[in-house]
Amino acid sequence: MRLWFDVQALQGPFFERGIQRYVRAVATELERRAAPVVAFGTNPSQREPYPQHGAVATSTLLTPATAAALRDAAAHDDLVYLCGSGFEGFAPIQNLWPNYTVIPEVPAAVVVYDTIPFRRPGDFQATQERRSFYGARRHLLEQADRFLAISASAGRELAEDFGIDPTDIAVIGCGVDTRFRPPDDVAAARHELTTALPHVEGPYLLYVGGFQPQKNVEGLLDAYALLDPDLRSSYRLVVGGSVPDELRRDWQERCERLGIVDRVVFTGLVDDATLVRLYQCARLLVFPSLHEGFGLPVAEAAACGTPAISSNTSSLPEVIEWEPSTFDPRSPDSIAAGITRALTDIAFDTELRAACAAAAGRHTWTNVVDRLLAELESLARLPRTGRSPHRTAIVGDDEAAVMAAARRRATEQPGWRIDAYAGAGSVRTEPQLLPRLSFGRTAEPALYDTVELVQAG
Repeated sequence: MRLWFDVQALQGPFFERGIQRYVRAVATELERRAAPVVAFGTNPSQREPYPQHGAVATSTLLTPATAAALRDAAAHDDLVYLCGSGFEGFAPIQNLWPNYTVIPEVPAAVVVYDTIPFRRPGDFQATQERRSFYGARRHLLEQADRFLAISASAGRELAEDFGIDPTDIAVIGCGVDTRFRPPDDVAAARHELTTALPHVEGPYLLYVGGFQPQKNVEGLLDAYALLDPDLRSSYRLVVGGSVPDELRRDWQERCERLGIVDRVVFTGLVDDATLVRLYQCARLLVFPSLHEGFGLPVAEAAACGTPAISSNTSSLPEVIEWEPSTFDPRSPDSIAAGITRALTDIAFDTELRAACAAAAGRHTWTNVVDRLLAELESLARLPRTGRSPHRTAIVGDDEAAVMAAARRRATEQPGWRIDAYAGAGSVRTEPQLLPRLSFGRTAEPALYDTVELVQAG
């Protein structure tokens, strides 16, 4: 088995999000163990992966994902195409997991994180543009041969929402980077944290994650306000993560109404080293999300030796696998009760720490990539039928010359797919990336095996 791994999710600016971190971690583990990867496929119309993605951003395996490159790689029958994320994307819509990658001679697998955009369309598909985007993503996703879910919950939702045969879905899990571990020196870790974030001082409760509505940060703020005043005076609430300015103002106003504004700290986006210290020095992680594909912050906190409690919804009970560590995220009273028990019940705290330590040993990237490779190797052994047509674009400023060249090529190469583009402008090429509009379309050389430029006369 040889693997083409589409890592185009790493070319967006959201390098701190869970999906990007997942793709980066899998790519890093694949390269570390010298797995049979022929390419980390990138989007040729976007910038290279951001430096924050570490060694992956400079890997020698980075390869522009073009039709020609994929066809060359598919010259042998054992190539498997792996899409790192089916729902991440750029404009135009075909740039991520392009149509040309779904070809009969190459079996395709895709990592599935969740189906939240389809379960919460009001939050993710409020405009026609977004509905069109997710509709196209869904169409491509349904053409995959194997679906690799990061949790059993994500796999069940995929089967329910998309009508996917459960036998085509495998659960590969999620891992935690090795830098998330208990501190060697607690005092030194606290000093480094307060140096980076001077406002984070003293014992604190921690939330780390996104700001989307399903993250339920508002529910956490309401629950914190319900705690006994003595607990609030003993433990601040630290909210970590990148938050839009307007939403942060809304949260600040909510804290003022609740009377907790002096006890809540919003850190904003922090670097990875500071994130590790935030986990290591917290008394308790509280993760109140309504819906998750996995719940990586819970696993990361556990790996750092910090006890964690979370919602009893979607995938979150799978992370710690200890029912008493969960609460009803729709009830601030339930969240507050969970926090209170973790902070005041010594026997419960002892069992919670033991459950978190056991969970930390399960969620490793070594385990994830072992499962991933086993699934892809079984996929590569399946018989393939059919071949995709060679694709050529005929491009020029003179419509008559372009059409004449297209008819000639169709006669010379029967069975090829030939698209003609004519009109003013320039074909979309590196490094200018100029749009080439004709007949209402844009010519994208990455979609073609060859591009033929023709002149008038």
